[in-house]
Amino acid sequence: MKFGKEIDSETLIRVREGDETAFRMVYDTYSARLYNFAYRFVKNKELSEEIVQETLLNLWTSRHRLDERYNMGSYLITITKRLSLNIIRNQYTSNIALDKIGSYRICNSNETENEVIYNDLSNYAERMVTKLPDKQQEAFRMSRFQGLSHLQIAQEMQVSENTIKNHITAALKTLRLRFKGADVFLFLLYFLLK
Repeated sequence: MKFGKEIDSETLIRVREGDETAFRMVYDTYSARLYNFAYRFVKNKELSEEIVQETLLNLWTSRHRLDERYNMGSYLITITKRLSLNIIRNQYTSNIALDKIGSYRICNSNETENEVIYNDLSNYAERMVTKLPDKQQEAFRMSRFQGLSHLQIAQEMQVSENTIKNHITAALKTLRLRFKGADVFLFLLYFLLK
């Protein structure tokens, strides 16, 4: 993907040194185009926005490794593409899990056993979510459990929509790390049965 306007090496060096004004220039130059690129993959407005936020967050947190010879547009597209493909892969895995859940429900008609499994999953997931920082936890619960949009959550919490996106992105990242060793199927089962 070709970008019209590119960030020069001087701006890239300023970003590497932690200059927030230079980072804002990068954001203003690339965010809309990164959103369009991500949207072509995931076909979802909020997921595309989260991908752009995570792309730029990755840039900021790893800015010390930037080389002024980098083509910033290509660098950001590479990150965006990787994150988009991860989401597609996760959606595919979720669909497989849904198929397994459907099979599980057909094969297992014991209501008591289902209730025990659900309660165990519920307790485990709740423990993981309660370990999140307060604001992340609140935004995550409103998004995933109450089904509110980022805008609705921002209005409820009286913060900007970008702040909500950052909270949810950080919460998802933390939960992914915490569930890495856990049985992901059980985690998905809990959230799908909810």
